[in-house]
Amino acid sequence: MWRALTWELTAGRSRFAIPAYYRDEAAQLRSMSREAVRLVRWEYEVDVKQSEWLSADVGFVPARACVPLRPAPGLWQREHAGFAGLFTLASFRHLTDLALAVGGDATSEITLFALHDPGRTRLLASTLNQAHRPDLAEILQPGDIFVDLSVVHDLGAGAASYLTVKTPEATDKVEHLAEHFREAFRRYANAASQIRTFDEFRSAIDDLLAQPAASEPSDGAPSNARCHAHPAAEAGVGVHLARRIRPSSAQPQIVLFEGGLDDVQCFRPHAVQPGKLCAWHTGELA
Repeated sequence: MWRALTWELTAGRSRFAIPAYYRDEAAQLRSMSREAVRLVRWEYEVDVKQSEWLSADVGFVPARACVPLRPAPGLWQREHAGFAGLFTLASFRHLTDLALAVGGDATSEITLFALHDPGRTRLLASTLNQAHRPDLAEILQPGDIFVDLSVVHDLGAGAASYLTVKTPEATDKVEHLAEHFREAFRRYANAASQIRTFDEFRSAIDDLLAQPAASEPSDGAPSNARCHAHPAAEAGVGVHLARRIRPSSAQPQIVLFEGGLDDVQCFRPHAVQPGKLCAWHTGELA
């Protein structure tokens, strides 16, 4: 569901994503040679071991990629262990491929940059490859959207999954999509016990991941690729939004949307940095 929400939220933009750590595995699933992968020195991190989002939102950190022990890594792998891959996402299937590449570990993370102006692709890549730490507020321009999907698959107590959305301007689309997928999951959960066949399951998943009827067309979105997703492990996401906190300053804002996978979680406002962030975070469902 998080991938479906992410895809709908970023519709109409040029999408690029960094799969944390498993760069080469992602390239293999995309049938790309390593030479075809755009390498960058920085990746974004949300630390799922932190139970509070303000502590979890680490920001940009030096990139790293998996280097196998056996067979022994080659020279290229050793020399490029400090680079992540920035992948173009032309379809929902591509986003799912990255999720499959990173999903076999105890935790996984995918960072997505959705650019309103496709002409800024090279600038994004060069910024993520520069010597000094990038500033997300300087990367994002009006119309851009940043999404980070950090998911706990198998970790101890205190860990939390986070879906983070940031934009340089306030938007109502986050609440619209959150409400849509919250209701879609409730319908799915109510009908799940009545599913008896694989065809019925596929139909239920199609309904679960379908875009809102009134939303803008989404290029290759879940309507064309719904059954490529595997939402069972993610289906517990709670997506009820509480009121929004707006900074008093008139400065450009980054809007943050964050939450956990547990179905007893929803979104509520958290403390914001005046003039910089508009934010929501998890709370108990009523």
